[in-house]
Amino acid sequence: MQPAARWPTMSLMTIEPLRRDDAARPDVKYVRPIRPLHFPVSDPEWEMGQSHRHLRLCEVLYQVLSEVLPRGQAALGADQFVYFDPRDPHRKCAPDAFVKVGVPAESIASWKTWEKGAPDLCVEVLSPADTEEKLALGEKLQRFEAMGVREVVTFNVDAPEGSRIRAWESVRGDLVERVVEGESTFSVVLGKWFVVAPYLAEGRHELQRLEAALRLAHDAEGKALVPTPDEREAARADAEAARADMAAEARAAEAARADTQAKGRAAEAARADAEAEARAAEAARADAAEAELAKLRGQRG
Repeated sequence: MQPAARWPTMSLMTIEPLRRDDAARPDVKYVRPIRPLHFPVSDPEWEMGQSHRHLRLCEVLYQVLSEVLPRGQAALGADQFVYFDPRDPHRKCAPDAFVKVGVPAESIASWKTWEKGAPDLCVEVLSPADTEEKLALGEKLQRFEAMGVREVVTFNVDAPEGSRIRAWESVRGDLVERVVEGESTFSVVLGKWFVVAPYLAEGRHELQRLEAALRLAHDAEGKALVPTPDEREAARADAEAARADMAAEARAAEAARADTQAKGRAAEAARADAEAEARAAEAARADAAEAELAKLRGQRG
């Protein structure tokens, strides 16, 4: 991709209103009524259809981002308009996900950089097979650079394996592409690794399963993935089921031990009864022999 012409990054110092002493200012009349600029939260021209796959990829991305951001101390947006020129409502973009750290969490309708600062991270899920892109990647990068984004990550699920992740980082005002080795790149904003990994948590229907998704991990190899709430719930359910199985096995083993002990006691009782019967029979034989001997003595006398 040829480097595109760079737009100047907006400076907040150029858009702050002048401070005046309203008490000393005379009444001012204007030739025409003031027409405030409107920055809408939606635009029919930007509303493109997206497939279930693209939606699921974006949902997984949003969930893992939610898991790693400090609670209440970062804003997370998804597909909302980000405006970066207070004089032109057309200068905007709508990243699939964007993060601003160090600000209170909020429900975002739209984002204005001159009010809340530029996003620190923008992520795009590129899927030409799923949806028509409003802006080409080159134009998106121009806009991200103009607004002063610190880091940009893109994921193209349809690209050849090994080239599905790309990343850019702002270095002294220049949004320059980083070298991505394999399919993982360290996020300077999040302090985690973006990796390509499956999303296989069982949900309400099997279409929730994704063989490849943009995930976050604690390691470059993606062995320690950041779990989504569904995966965490599935792991909790698996652990609970494992504990239940172990408890059932323990109860079965205890029942088997009790049965063995009962059988042992029954065998011991049977042996005791047999021994008692043997002693009784021996005593009976001894009594009979004694009686027979006494009878013989009587006959001789």
